[in-house]
Amino acid sequence: MTINERFGKIIRILYGGNKSAFASAIGVTPSVVDNITGKRQGNPSFEVIEKVSALAEVNIEWLITGKGEAFDFRSEEERRAQDIRRTSEVEIKLIEMLSTKDDTIRQQAEDIGRLKERINQLERRLEKTAGGANIEHTANAG
Repeated sequence: MTINERFGKIIRILYGGNKSAFASAIGVTPSVVDNITGKRQGNPSFEVIEKVSALAEVNIEWLITGKGEAFDFRSEEERRAQDIRRTSEVEIKLIEMLSTKDDTIRQQAEDIGRLKERINQLERRLEKTAGGANIEHTANAG
């Protein structure tokens, strides 16, 4: 089914085949709709697709790709509840990722602290060794 045929299906099912009513609902002229669904079979512009996406009953993925169900006749409340569930699932995953990131940063900060302390110890040992070598060399010179 082409996108033009999908537009035709929307008009038949939601508007009883009335192209003018559909055009009015999405805020375009009837000629725009006729260019898409009539003999010309022109591709709809992004603007037209965007306006159709505002129709709550139309599954925009189906309109664009032909995949999935054409219509979603659930109530607005049901759609919002599903959106909230999806958002909550994403938030949970993001929180888990942030927690893992924080643990990694904390561990790396501890490692950096230990490495800095080890560097300081080695530098002090090197200074003592270098200082002792200079004194011995000076003492034997005379």
